[in-house]
Amino acid sequence: MLRLDPHSIVFTVLLGHALSVFVYLFYIYLYRIHENNLRLYVTGKIFQTFTWLIFFVWPDRLTGNVMAITNTFLFIGTSIECYCMMWINEEKTKKLKKEIFIITIIAVFSFALFRNNVTIRVIVTSAFISTVYFYLFYYLALKKGNSKMQTVVGWVTLLFVLINITRGSIVLISGMKIPVYTDIPIQILLGLMWLVIAYTFPLLFLFIIIEKDHAKLNELNTAKDRFFSIIGHDLKGPIGQMIQFSQLLQDGYKDLSEEEIQKFTIATNKSSIRGFKLLENLLDWAQSQTGRISFHPEPFLISDLIRENIELLNSQAEMKNIKIISSGLQEVTLTADKNMMGTVIRNLLSNAIKYSYPNSKIEVNNRTDGENLFVSIKDNGEGISNEDCSNLFKLDSGHSTKGTNKKTGTGIGLILCKEFIEKHKGEIWVESELGKGSTFFFTIPLIYGK
Repeated sequence: MLRLDPHSIVFTVLLGHALSVFVYLFYIYLYRIHENNLRLYVTGKIFQTFTWLIFFVWPDRLTGNVMAITNTFLFIGTSIECYCMMWINEEKTKKLKKEIFIITIIAVFSFALFRNNVTIRVIVTSAFISTVYFYLFYYLALKKGNSKMQTVVGWVTLLFVLINITRGSIVLISGMKIPVYTDIPIQILLGLMWLVIAYTFPLLFLFIIIEKDHAKLNELNTAKDRFFSIIGHDLKGPIGQMIQFSQLLQDGYKDLSEEEIQKFTIATNKSSIRGFKLLENLLDWAQSQTGRISFHPEPFLISDLIRENIELLNSQAEMKNIKIISSGLQEVTLTADKNMMGTVIRNLLSNAIKYSYPNSKIEVNNRTDGENLFVSIKDNGEGISNEDCSNLFKLDSGHSTKGTNKKTGTGIGLILCKEFIEKHKGEIWVESELGKGSTFFFTIPLIYGK
């Protein structure tokens, strides 16, 4: 029968880690999971399982050299587990990864250097565990948008951090030696916390993964519904108009005046251009959703690409007597996917023309801070309300606004812009005021992946 002593607690913690490894491997095999982060998490649990196995099987052989090896596995496994749990909340950043890596390396070398001094070993372990789990507490308990379960576990993590700090402080102040099997209250309390974490964290992580999978499925269903809605309604409009105008030309061209024929021809041309642009965006967006769209970053002058798209859309702007000003463009070399960036600029310019008043101007500017590119496109139109601004880049909002020519859009162009900018690790946003026009901004790194 298990008792509340260090040896029994170590055995129970070992079972918890071993069980989580088995469950995750079974989950990966059963559902053919190819998520690298999940595989990394399992690797971390294997490192931890090995550590607790040594603690349980050879309690009398935990000499300095053995402890240096086992704690290396413990440090690596713990850092991997915490990093993965923070990453799953969309907090995967190079900075975070680098910080966790540096903390782990410092802990491993410090422990190895003082492996024969029990007091310093305990202090190093307490400091490492407290630091890494404080990161986890911050990302689970204090970040907005987390579930209630994540928040609760975050605060449990803080309790674990405080216990480790207390343990390390006692050793630092009194010089007391607290090896693994010391039967004192602080060590028993620490063991119980390890027990809670060994069984709780794997379940939490699995819950988050399943929750995210459901969210992705709902997003795909929303995307599908929106896609068919656009095809069924918005694409039907311009095609229907083309059929109507061409039918009028076909049936009555003998009775129509030259002026009427020209009028119907221009209208047919406008409808065909509108339908083609929509279809082009739809196809690009569909490819981006299925991961089939090619992505080839290459160096090019962003100023040249902006000028090319201005020239392409100048005729559209001239029909409303709108002047596109780009005299302040900086000659900046950008390493990115040129086709994607062209699509973004073309969509933003086209929208600016659509929503600007006749006889007005559109201003296009760019700048750089040495690491990132900033582009802004400012129109002179009716502007957008704060509520509508927050829905512009959301697929499920179904948001559309009438332009100054009273034509409505699908919003799919802005969704596409957002996806392409985020593909480049950038951001896109809008600043607007009703009656004073809108300015769309986007920023991406000058060199992709940097």
